[in-house]
Amino acid sequence: MKKKLVVVSRSKAERQFNNNPQVERMKLDNGKYDPAGMYIGKEVEVPENILAVYPVRQKDAHGPYVRLWCYIRRAA
Repeated sequence: MKKKLVVVSRSKAERQFNNNPQVERMKLDNGKYDPAGMYIGKEVEVPENILAVYPVRQKDAHGPYVRLWCYIRRAA
């Protein structure tokens, strides 16, 4: 089952979920997105166990890019 979430800022996602032991942080996908794009406020379709999605700026040998990270609910 899929749901739609709005991409939030990294600080907002961390404030809500960083200290929760039943939540873990991981990459949403392996995509590398345009660093000039504005991602906060956009809707993305994600699986049910994902609680928050946020962009992180990174760079490698090919230059800067944005990667989407998420907080997910751990399986019990």
